[in-house]
Amino acid sequence: MTVSYDDVNGAWGGITLPAVTLAETKPLFAKLIARFGKHPDKMPTAAPYWARKGRRVWASTKPRDTRRYANGGHNGLGRMIHDASHIVFEDHHPNLKTHSHVHAALELAMIQYAMRKGWHLPKAKPEPKPRPDKSELRVLKLARTRASIERWEAKARRAENALRKLRRVEAGLARHV
Repeated sequence: MTVSYDDVNGAWGGITLPAVTLAETKPLFAKLIARFGKHPDKMPTAAPYWARKGRRVWASTKPRDTRRYANGGHNGLGRMIHDASHIVFEDHHPNLKTHSHVHAALELAMIQYAMRKGWHLPKAKPEPKPRPDKSELRVLKLARTRASIERWEAKARRAENALRKLRRVEAGLARHV
């Protein structure tokens, strides 16, 4: 059975992909290239420089509905997978045209891999740290202020000692002039 881009666009099953940052997509992209870039007759696929540093279109500030947006056309995880499929496909099949049924099969396999790994699931938000009450903040600020006073007093003592030594040297030199 040949795979078409209708199969690829329907591979997500109508789910909503979570918002993703560029920093989150870089390691995922590297995993895709490492996993699918292996070829029995060639060296492993190496991502070009522009792909290793990431692309702005891989980031998505809001969730993407996969029923409305095609994989390669809009920002987010789908676009990152589409770009990874282009790099691997062009390395493995330099004489074939992109967006052929062979390319669609590769991209479909990448999407299925991403879904098995749970990349399409929303990330759990970290719990906010409890804020200390005002009395605790005042105690902390008082302790920091006292520590600062001690540091400056130590610097003042060192400065007084250095000045006393320099005045003694100056007096000795002045006697011999």
